Amino acid sequence: MRNDPPILNAFRSDLGQRKHTYATRACYVTAARAFLRQHGDRDLDELTPREVRRYLEALKARGVSLSSREGARAGLVQFLGFLVRRRVQEPRLARAA
Repeated sequence: MRNDPPILNAFRSDLGQRKHTYATRACYVTAARAFLRQHGDRDLDELTPREVRRYLEALKARGVSLSSREGARAGLVQFLGFLVRRRVQEPRLARAA
């Protein structure tokens, strides 16, 4: 989306390169967007799986359906994986320059 931060645009692009369907990409990016909105301006390197669990527990407490929580869980797993891959790749790019 036009108002998304660059990290979400990069995540969306990564999902497309990994051959996820449009609907799956939309679900995963929506999950990542909501998670980031809840965690404000925190450094992405500080986000942990524990915070993902707490976030999903908060969704359950708000009465979000199981299928929506599972979609959010899958999206956040993909998002955290994307962040890890991105961190691993960046030093290689810096050395090659």
